[in-house]
Amino acid sequence: MKKLLFCYLLFFVHFSAFSIPDSCKNTVEHKCITIYGEKLGENNGVEAYSNCRSLCVNPEPNNISGKSLSLNKDVYTGIKWQCVEFARRWWIRQKGITFGSVESANEIFDLNNAEKLNSKELIILKKEKNFSNNVPKVGNLIIYKKYSDLPYGHVAVVVNVDTKKGYLDLAEANYYNEKWEEPNKYARRIKLELKDNKYILYDIDYAKFDPSKKDNQAKAELILGWVNPEM
Repeated sequence: MKKLLFCYLLFFVHFSAFSIPDSCKNTVEHKCITIYGEKLGENNGVEAYSNCRSLCVNPEPNNISGKSLSLNKDVYTGIKWQCVEFARRWWIRQKGITFGSVESANEIFDLNNAEKLNSKELIILKKEKNFSNNVPKVGNLIIYKKYSDLPYGHVAVVVNVDTKKGYLDLAEANYYNEKWEEPNKYARRIKLELKDNKYILYDIDYAKFDPSKKDNQAKAELILGWVNPEM
């Protein structure tokens, strides 16, 4: 069984120069799942890159050119190539909004507002807990709680929802650090179920979902819920 890769603590660190830490290098002793910085996939032009493996924490910040966003300054997206950086960059590119600093991915579920880049207008973030009456939407952020395999939680972007077939497609970085299941669409397809008028997300591969398994509830409880920017 594949071991989940950690989505590490995100913070901004100033350095005069950056070099890839030893923990992010592909060596005989410590091999990368995919070489650090190699493209894993993309959704609507927003690319995801490998973070090598779970022990890799490279403090180099990433930014998007302000010119490409019709802004007069660059926009900070996060620490390369963490899950929060990808989610923030997706929102910036696709929605023109960003969210504030967090120390770990699970804390995104506690944020109340996002901000429009062009006007600084605050956008209300509506939070839906897993087992909600409301289905996740494209562009929502799926938030995982902290647990042993994900000590800083995880965040992924909803890029497709099919309620009839019962699945949801996620775009993300630093989960498995493997090439995306569909390189130009999504990283993973997970199970979405409507049960007793509640929408339930399971951290289980849609194609492998077995409703009779006893650990399904535990897999659902790994997901705190989803964050919806009310625009």
